[in-house]
Amino acid sequence: MMRRIVSKLVLCGETRVGKTSIRRSYFGDSFLKDHLSTLGADFAVKRVKIDDQTTMELQIWDLAGQEGFSNLRQRFFKGASSAMMVFDITRRDTFDKLDYWFKQLWEGRQSKYLPIAIIGNKNDLQTREVSRDEVMEYITKLREENELDTEWIEYFETSAKTGENIEECFQGVSQALLDKMKK
Repeated sequence: MMRRIVSKLVLCGETRVGKTSIRRSYFGDSFLKDHLSTLGADFAVKRVKIDDQTTMELQIWDLAGQEGFSNLRQRFFKGASSAMMVFDITRRDTFDKLDYWFKQLWEGRQSKYLPIAIIGNKNDLQTREVSRDEVMEYITKLREENELDTEWIEYFETSAKTGENIEECFQGVSQALLDKMKK
């Protein structure tokens, strides 16, 4: 008998950091240079075969980054079993807002264990404002300030345009959930 695991993953971060493009890339859709900002939230499902007896259904919620949707977003964080906090490595302001996103995510979570991938997107561009070392310091700070000894938090640099490291992000979060379920 096939076992089906359902997982709610939320993609969050400031507007125009590439959340929708990351999701589209994961689904094998082509990169769109110009597209409209997400209003409220967008939803997609991908079924991933884990082994001969297990499939994981990833319910991916792509949340709008605009401030006007902050009240609505809290509803979407509820029931999340994993998250991806996305920033644009060419825009420092989007990295500086990760604390805001983490706070919203952490307050809205219902599970004690919440794997988080922090994603620095747009590594295909030459102008970089945030270094890898800064992100690693931020993750250390998150762990210390929130006592996250058992939490899975990993950093990935991606390009939604080229597809670099997109699959690895989703695999990492999915594997962290499976590892926790096995314990």
